[in-house]
Amino acid sequence: MSEQSWFDRLSEILNQPLPGTEEVPPGKAAAPGPVSIPEDEDDNSILDRITDILTQPLPGTEAEAAPQAKDAAAPAPQVQKENPGEAAVKEAHEEGADPVSNTAAASAEWMKREYDRFIAYQEQARKAFAEQQRIEQERFAAYQRTQFERMMRAQERERRLFSQHQQARYRAWQQQLRQAYQPPPGAPPGFPPGMM
Repeated sequence: MSEQSWFDRLSEILNQPLPGTEEVPPGKAAAPGPVSIPEDEDDNSILDRITDILTQPLPGTEAEAAPQAKDAAAPAPQVQKENPGEAAVKEAHEEGADPVSNTAAASAEWMKREYDRFIAYQEQARKAFAEQQRIEQERFAAYQRTQFERMMRAQERERRLFSQHQQARYRAWQQQLRQAYQPPPGAPPGFPPGMM
């Protein structure tokens, strides 16, 4: 007999008519009176069969459940994480103490731990931001230094060019003065006008 899949068995059970709802053939009349449900086999009742099917692992998860079946003596690992608030209430439970005060104390302790974690997260983010700002300030300072050095070199070039230009103008002006106040050929040397 071939093994049916999980979905086939569930479909077969869910598609069966419920006890007492079977259709009566046209030639037979329905028996009057209360409907009795056979109780001879509890294992084959619909509810038990559905429960058995629903408690079986889903297809594809059987491989994960198999190692746990081998180590039956070992405690099964906890699958679902416990709520930290509930864990704190369980840890703070004292015999004979008021449950409200226990819960309040545990909640305060749990909230303090969460707040401390949040403050540590913020401090870490603050340090990371400060480090990033320091690196960017160092880059900006280096950029400013290179820009300042470029500007100083450019100004030094301009100063040299200006000085050369002024010297050339001064020499040209001297040349023009010499030409303007040079005595005509054959004239006795004298002083230019206005000079004693």
